[in-house]
Amino acid sequence: MKVSVITLGCKTNQYESDAMARILSERGYEVATGLCAADVYVINSCAVTNTAVAKSRQMIAKARKLSPDACIVFVGCAGEMEGKPENADILIGNREKSTVARVIDEYINEHKIKEKKCIFEGYDELGIVVPSVRTRAQVKIQDGCNNFCSYCIIPYVRGRSVSRREEDILSEIKKQRDLGICESVLTGIDLNAYGNDTGTSLIELLEKISGVCSDMRIRIGSLDPAIITDEFAYRASKVKALCPHFHISLQSGSDRILKLMNRHYTSDEFMECINRLNKYFDMPGITTDVIVGFPGETEEDFAKTCEIVKKAGFLRTHVFPYSPRKGTAAERMISTKRLQPVPKSVKSQRVHMLEECALSVTNEYLAKKINAGLEVIFETVKGVYTEGYSAEYIQVRTDKKAPLNIITNVRGCFAKDGILYCESE
Repeated sequence: MKVSVITLGCKTNQYESDAMARILSERGYEVATGLCAADVYVINSCAVTNTAVAKSRQMIAKARKLSPDACIVFVGCAGEMEGKPENADILIGNREKSTVARVIDEYINEHKIKEKKCIFEGYDELGIVVPSVRTRAQVKIQDGCNNFCSYCIIPYVRGRSVSRREEDILSEIKKQRDLGICESVLTGIDLNAYGNDTGTSLIELLEKISGVCSDMRIRIGSLDPAIITDEFAYRASKVKALCPHFHISLQSGSDRILKLMNRHYTSDEFMECINRLNKYFDMPGITTDVIVGFPGETEEDFAKTCEIVKKAGFLRTHVFPYSPRKGTAAERMISTKRLQPVPKSVKSQRVHMLEECALSVTNEYLAKKINAGLEVIFETVKGVYTEGYSAEYIQVRTDKKAPLNIITNVRGCFAKDGILYCESE
């Protein structure tokens, strides 16, 4: 029997889809990824925006059209938020993904329908995940979030923060190393919270990983500014395997908007984090997320965001227009008229302006890497170019033949449109 596993949304979802694919394969199912003719569809849904929820539901319709009699399993965040869609057969919650094979078996053999959303208790251990790609593999270390940013639905659909057992994380990374994977990326919903429930911390985990897998690259996923203390930055700089790349979510450069977002730092405190990283690392790659058009955002607020993007010197800035999520504090601010929504046309204009500003900042950063040595893992061939990423997460291209999936030393030649062109050292 053939199962198609379809993923929408974040890297954590992709990791969990890879895990479900392995679980199903071990149960004897023929597993394919992406939309194709199948007997069963497992749709790992996303709810981070209204568009993501719509795409998740549209995927059910596409699967039903392709295979009208198939069993459709709706998994994850959109299902947690809205329940089982009428045209799906099974609903599985975020912390029940390890049960996917058993639930499908019960439905097929006994026509036992699963509709109850999961209870957010404990970490759902998915076992050692065989990644769908060979170059850079995800390792999930944590789930859930306790922060309740006013724009975000994730704590309601992922539950409170819970950490994965350290021994399971180390075992998975060792397995990836044995498979010849060059880079492991630590992922989760709120990495800052790792270890808060188990008496350890993210920096202690990094030190232990480096101790057993020093010949790999270890990359950290998204962090909140609060974790970047002087001690964290110093100890991180001593972790040999750690990539000098930090994704620190800014969201806004306006202190007023940050407070409305329920983000627990000011713009000055954010810059202190950036300065700490620059103190202990030589030109680290610092990337960020920014939300444009949060309710009540003025031209002055937006100008402050542009200013801090320039000041921080980000390698890359991911810009998102604000999307209201039902059930969040920000959505209630709009519905009770406490804050006025920013018109769509204004949001679009600001997104475009900030993207142009961010690209200019990226090119300024890359210009400083010209003639500098970089360690790159090339991943794909696109036309005449071979592409990959440096340890700093610089997107790199070369028109020379380069080996894939190994660490290669290169030298930057010139920068264009956010990409560094290079040649072998």
